[in-house]
Amino acid sequence: MEKINKIFQIGFNKCGTLSIHHFFEENGLQSIHWGMSMLATTIKRNHETNQPLLRGYEDYDCFTDMEDVQSNTFIHLTHFKELDKQYPNSKFILNIRPVDKWIQSRIKHQNYLKVFQRITGLDENGVIEHWKKQWNDHITSVQEYFKDRPKYLLVFDIESESHKLIEFFSEYIEIKSTQFGHHNKTEN
Repeated sequence: MEKINKIFQIGFNKCGTLSIHHFFEENGLQSIHWGMSMLATTIKRNHETNQPLLRGYEDYDCFTDMEDVQSNTFIHLTHFKELDKQYPNSKFILNIRPVDKWIQSRIKHQNYLKVFQRITGLDENGVIEHWKKQWNDHITSVQEYFKDRPKYLLVFDIESESHKLIEFFSEYIEIKSTQFGHHNKTEN
């Protein structure tokens, strides 16, 4: 099996980030999910002090939900290229789902909408339009960045293509569990 360096989930929250985290844990990898916002905060601080981005997290293989909404820090948006440069031969996951379902899940997720309204100064409709633009811009940016290196990027719809996660990583890790669960589902 080909050895890989790190695995970075660079899609948005409310797109199966916790399920991806559990998938890798169940397959014997050291994975960190969100870390009570400290993961994003630490990576941002490491960047600002010219340290390796993953300083303090060297023992982890997989990184999911790298954000701190309270401080408007979204590593998957701002630092995926730098992660790629600092950690060569890593794999990236762009996890997606239908955008309208994603937005509804975000609206229902704790006080996420209110925090975004505070951060941006926008009303609810303005935040939704901001999210849609951010979604489209990020997906385009990631796909453009990796267009000549498809073996480094997995794009999959969490609602209909979970098999792609297993197929993509079976070349690099011994798959012990093929379960891709639905963790942290937002209630309707």
